Amino acid sequence: MSSSSATNQPTILITGASGMLGRSLHRFLLRNADEYNVIGTGLSRLSVHHYHEHYPSPSSTPHEEVKLYKLNLLDHKATSSFLQTHRPDIIVHCAAERYPDAFEQNVEASFQLNVDATKFLAQECLRHGKATEKDRSTLPK
Repeated sequence: MSSSSATNQPTILITGASGMLGRSLHRFLLRNADEYNVIGTGLSRLSVHHYHEHYPSPSSTPHEEVKLYKLNLLDHKATSSFLQTHRPDIIVHCAAERYPDAFEQNVEASFQLNVDATKFLAQECLRHGKATEKDRSTLPK
């Protein structure tokens, strides 16, 4: 994968950008990483109103310019297609089920998101040559 940005800037993809950690990182990078094309994905809470509910819009990024893409990381075909379309140079995977009660109420779905989706993203990075040899050696077979 390599960046498909029209400006030839490297692209950083933040998964889970509608969640607590991902949203904070996404917003930080939008404010401070002008040398990157920063994109974010989420499954829910994608509205501009929700996104800006707790964080005011960065002055350099008006509300209407902050766009999160809807992506279900459990849908491997959609995930592969998204990665092929956007061709990120860096992926920061923040999507996860973080609430212990919710995890325990639906262990299988939580495991799919927290483990299987993470593994699939790593495999996609390997497939597209975006992982180092060290990264490759630490992945489960």
